[in-house]
Amino acid sequence: MPEFWRTRVPQYVRLMGYVGGQRRLAARGKRCRMQWRAHVLRSRGLMVEAANHCSSHDRVLVVGSGPLHDIPVAQLSARFREVVLLDLVHLRGARSEVQRYPNVRLVQGDVTGVAEQVFVRRSLSVWPSETWDSNYDLIISANVLSQLPLAPCQFVHVSDTEKTTFAQRIVRDHINWLSKARGQVCLITDVERQYWKCGLLQCAHPLLWGFALPSGACEWMWDLGPKPEMDPDCDIRHKVLAYESFPKTHCFASE
Repeated sequence: MPEFWRTRVPQYVRLMGYVGGQRRLAARGKRCRMQWRAHVLRSRGLMVEAANHCSSHDRVLVVGSGPLHDIPVAQLSARFREVVLLDLVHLRGARSEVQRYPNVRLVQGDVTGVAEQVFVRRSLSVWPSETWDSNYDLIISANVLSQLPLAPCQFVHVSDTEKTTFAQRIVRDHINWLSKARGQVCLITDVERQYWKCGLLQCAHPLLWGFALPSGACEWMWDLGPKPEMDPDCDIRHKVLAYESFPKTHCFASE
């Protein structure tokens, strides 16, 4: 039976493409295992370092756990009393992997709090009724920041200006939510997409809709889509910024 039907999710999650997106991500991770290896190891290593440097080890929240390619589940389970893996979709592979860890929970949820409202109202003029709980010793935002606005923007038919305004608000609100967290924050995010051909950079596009992150980040390149995985002519690489301890003084003014 296809994974699509085995994964039980609310209607809006399925119809907005989140299940398909997770399936494609999981499949690409398998096909590009060698190209992704450096990115996965650096992501996992940074998360482990963040866990080791926490002042308390009661609860950790991982936002955007996905297929668990880059999540060091075993190390987090050994370090914290409770590990919460948050995503809108948990595929069978992820569900199977966490069964061996009794203190690891998969939670189906939308950290932005707006996806279901976008689905119901067919509009991007929505706001979360409440913010997600941030009362954790460590919150890890795991390669998800640039992705948060994408499915809602693809689902509704509105102007590019409205989509940009919405995307900027989602990115701003996630950073501000992290900045208000009680405990330590580990942020890993891609910030730029690069197109390479014959070893030469052809062009690059920012991924955070104009927002700049503070200095002090680790930086590396993620070979996300070697030709022809995502483009028939170019290798797709993403520039990644990562913070073991994100400076929570860095926040953006609300509209």
